[in-house]
Amino acid sequence: MYSATDAKRVLQDAVKNAKASDEATLSNAWEQQVEDLRKWRSDTAGQAGAEDIKRNLNQDAYVYLKLQENAKRRSATMDAVLKGFEEHLDANEKAVNAQFAGNRQPDRQEVVRLMQQRQTELTRCLAEINDQSHLFSALANKSVNDMRVALPPIANTVFKPEDRLGLGKAEGAETQASIDSEAAGIQRGARLAAQAEHAADNSELPTVNNRREKETATYIELAESAHSVHGSLGALAHRVETEGRAAEWSIPGMKLLDLKSLVQSAQGAETGMREYVAKAQQGTLTAADKKAFAGHVLDLAAVLTPYIPVIGPYVEPFVVMADTVMSLINDETSTPVEEIASQLNAQTAYNLSGQYASVSKPATR
Repeated sequence: MYSATDAKRVLQDAVKNAKASDEATLSNAWEQQVEDLRKWRSDTAGQAGAEDIKRNLNQDAYVYLKLQENAKRRSATMDAVLKGFEEHLDANEKAVNAQFAGNRQPDRQEVVRLMQQRQTELTRCLAEINDQSHLFSALANKSVNDMRVALPPIANTVFKPEDRLGLGKAEGAETQASIDSEAAGIQRGARLAAQAEHAADNSELPTVNNRREKETATYIELAESAHSVHGSLGALAHRVETEGRAAEWSIPGMKLLDLKSLVQSAQGAETGMREYVAKAQQGTLTAADKKAFAGHVLDLAAVLTPYIPVIGPYVEPFVVMADTVMSLINDETSTPVEEIASQLNAQTAYNLSGQYASVSKPATR
């Protein structure tokens, strides 16, 4: 049995170690990507064109960006687990101390129950922390393997959950499936991201020199994408409802009510974007307008993203394009994918001395 102080320290150390493990996993993922692209560029020297090179750079950059984001979410989850444990521990410690207050004789059974409760909660939280780290390792491993273009894949890490009082095995089976689904979504998103960057490079958006007009053209493209999402999801919801399959519609992870909610979200976002485009065309945009537009984009992307494994073809183009054009709103010169791709390029191409640059993963945004 742990004292309250020791129990808190044990879990704090577990969180610290799990976060360090995730950082090491990210570093390893980056190193694997760099090694794979170095091999591919060496094998295809003189054969692969600039477009092929940039496509592979952008795809790997997108994968790494998504792994960065996933690691940050898991870090936040671990912080929440630690905070919740500490709050429960404080209450538990007070209850134990109350048993020994004054000259009263403690209720030994109650003391034993409280100490067992502390141990049980600590065990559960330690398992949750360790699972978060193991889940990230499995996701990173599979995501990098899926995008290899030259080197053979390394053995995929299979998620093996910590024992949560005998409940771990069933949870692990379910979570391994979610890892496979999420990795597949990252792979699809990577290919879409590369297409979006390629389209921008080749001026498939209207060719204009004026920055305001170029931004407006991009905003129109995004608004059209939102319109397409709204129409596609609306048609899907209508078909499901009119065919009388609403009650037994069994797409995993989504109900008809969720679908209708997405339709309403897409409609609201589209309306807001149209108003923004009108102001952009008039040249009357304010800082508040840009902030509101960013909110519409991010809110819709956040609502749609969890359903990519379920209805990916309907929503992925918008989510990927949202990533690509948000930089314009913030007056940045490059997208997050471009920034990471630039670093990948620098570390996978020979420099003037005929050597590679040292491998160093990008800083977390």
